[in-house]
Amino acid sequence: MFKKILVGLDDAETCDTLFEKALMLARCTGANLLLISVISPIDSFSPPILASSGKSYNLPNTDQSVWSVYRDIHQEYIDKARERLSHFVKRAQAAHIETDYVQRVGSPGHAICEQAKASDADVILVGSHGRSGLSELWLGSVSNYVLHHAPCSVCVIREQGQSRWSDEGLVQKCPI
Repeated sequence: MFKKILVGLDDAETCDTLFEKALMLARCTGANLLLISVISPIDSFSPPILASSGKSYNLPNTDQSVWSVYRDIHQEYIDKARERLSHFVKRAQAAHIETDYVQRVGSPGHAICEQAKASDADVILVGSHGRSGLSELWLGSVSNYVLHHAPCSVCVIREQGQSRWSDEGLVQKCPI
């Protein structure tokens, strides 16, 4: 059925639910997991972007310590994302599911779709933050982008309380 499941993870509370659903699907199908985290300056979880004229990162009257602090905060964000991925990989491997991860930089939706194509994923699992209206327009919807641009099937896992996927039928049919 599925050989490779690409799982888009971010820093939201939905990650644990999304990961658990991915583990369940991998167990049922015998698929491998590929976890992806995308570092994006427009992500609501990333450090804010410092304003620049675009001409130089050495703006007049800007103390170099400000840039140093920003680089440290940004690196800490990247390291935290990598640690989270590594934690999920260890959990999956403890469940005897072959798992790897990749960390990319860019637009999350685009990076997830490109990774799915490059890794020949059979299905993509992404979370939904339940944004709508102006917040979706302003912040964007990664899951919506992936649904419309993915080279394979997509399963969107909603936040707790919004779920439309019943685990009970899957658990009964799948020896876990």
